[in-house]
Amino acid sequence: ARALRVDKLMLAGLEATLRLFLEERDELIRRHPLYSMLSACDASLLGRAQALLSLLELPDGCSCEIVETASYSGSGSLPDEELPSRGVAISCPDVEALARELRLGSPAVAARIEEGRLVLDVRTLLEGEAEELSALVSGAAAGLWASS
Repeated sequence: ARALRVDKLMLAGLEATLRLFLEERDELIRRHPLYSMLSACDASLLGRAQALLSLLELPDGCSCEIVETASYSGSGSLPDEELPSRGVAISCPDVEALARELRLGSPAVAARIEEGRLVLDVRTLLEGEAEELSALVSGAAAGLWASS
């Protein structure tokens, strides 16, 4: 049982962590990417989706629009906990092929297929990543359908 005892150092660390959540919540959200993503408001998510949508250059036969979607915080104690989110849905001749192309690219892009469209959830986009993501998606789509 001695190995499981909480000492003064552990208590001090726990206290400092809890103080961040109680007294410096805004600073924690501003500086920590995970908490920033989890606390993003709809207006912020809509702005990210609009920025991504405006940058996408898709070939003929492909289209995109902003959609309401859901993000998931992950597994563990919250495997099914939905967070309302926004995304950009891409319709194209073969969404499976586009999803595969993005997953196998470098860097890899993880997207979901919902209702026959490829959905890019913008909750996890950090500042400045919309440009890189749009280039990856536009390039993958062009590589698949530019000649058709």
